[in-house]
Amino acid sequence: MSVICNRQDVFDLSYTDFVALVNQTNVPPGSYTTLTKWINNSNIDANSRIIEFASTTGFSILNIAESTNASGLGIDISEQSILRANANAKNMNLDQYVTFEHHDATKYSLNGGFTHAIFGAALQFFPSPKDMLQHSLKAFDKNGKVLVCPFYVNKQIPSSVLRDAESVFGITPTTEKYKEVVSIYEGLRVEYEDRLDIYMETERELAHYCKSTIDRLKQTAPNYNE
Repeated sequence: MSVICNRQDVFDLSYTDFVALVNQTNVPPGSYTTLTKWINNSNIDANSRIIEFASTTGFSILNIAESTNASGLGIDISEQSILRANANAKNMNLDQYVTFEHHDATKYSLNGGFTHAIFGAALQFFPSPKDMLQHSLKAFDKNGKVLVCPFYVNKQIPSSVLRDAESVFGITPTTEKYKEVVSIYEGLRVEYEDRLDIYMETERELAHYCKSTIDRLKQTAPNYNE
């Protein structure tokens, strides 16, 4: 882990390394509700073997494994996230079932052996989402199921908001509308789809989230002094 002593050290981290630093519970859109729908509608059970791309600290695959006794592999481009995810697997007594490896998913060799592939909302942030999706299909022996929960927008996002988000996260937030997002999956059979609304958080909720994140930072980075 990096030695974090001040605010600038935090700002210098990539988004995924920051997630690892504070061991953020990095949930997909819909959180546990999404996981339950994936499990029930894609028939995940103890015989399933899952691969998760952009797994960060391991929330999705670890909680699915805990609920179903499935096994699997998580891949992330952030080495710090992988260290955290493997530690989380051990703490949950799941390290015999789920492991995490540091790789660039776009270059990771896939030769079958998996029944499910998880992207969550991450597919849109790969350099070429369509190419990454096609690459991921090599994880299946014959047929498999891709589990996603992408963001999309209903109206144009103000450029000032995009700039602010890019400065914080280091990536461009989703700007595509629904039809653009789902076009990535053309050629695949959709077996289940649900659309959920996003509700704006209150100032109080945002303040609580920020305070909780800072408190986690102080626990995981004891040298932090700001």
